[in-house]
Amino acid sequence: MLTPTLPECVNPHLLAEESVVLEGDIPLPRFTRLTDYLCERCGAVRITLQFHKGKHRTLLIIGKARTTLTMQCQYCLDPVEVAVEADLDLVYVERDESSASLDESADGILAEGDSIDLVAIVEDDLILSLPMVARHGSGDCIGKLEYHQDEAASEGPFAELERLKKRLRDA
Repeated sequence: MLTPTLPECVNPHLLAEESVVLEGDIPLPRFTRLTDYLCERCGAVRITLQFHKGKHRTLLIIGKARTTLTMQCQYCLDPVEVAVEADLDLVYVERDESSASLDESADGILAEGDSIDLVAIVEDDLILSLPMVARHGSGDCIGKLEYHQDEAASEGPFAELERLKKRLRDA
């Protein structure tokens, strides 16, 4: 099944008037800040956005963005695929004064013209959805890690000091 590529910019007012649901992909390389965290910059972000008018004629954008990203495992440093999903619940506001009256739990998007950039409204939520530490599943990296302990360290932290003291006494 072919998935349509979403446009870069849309007019949220026109889409909200008809309660349009946009569904499609945006190529991952367009998310320039998100790709800074990745090993590979190929793939796409699957986005579903519903535009509609809420109470008091507020423009609401509700949706979901999901993708699978290739990050660097922080244990073994090999690439690891991470599934990322972000829920979007946004209020489109016309003026800066309107954003002050938003509910604390609401995320606002300040209007900058008649259109909005879809990447801009999704990218922050995807970055916040990244894992704190990217890693393979439990135990998958352990066999890859090798730790060599030198002989002096295995004797204890003061073994070298003891040898030095002995040499000073013998001298």
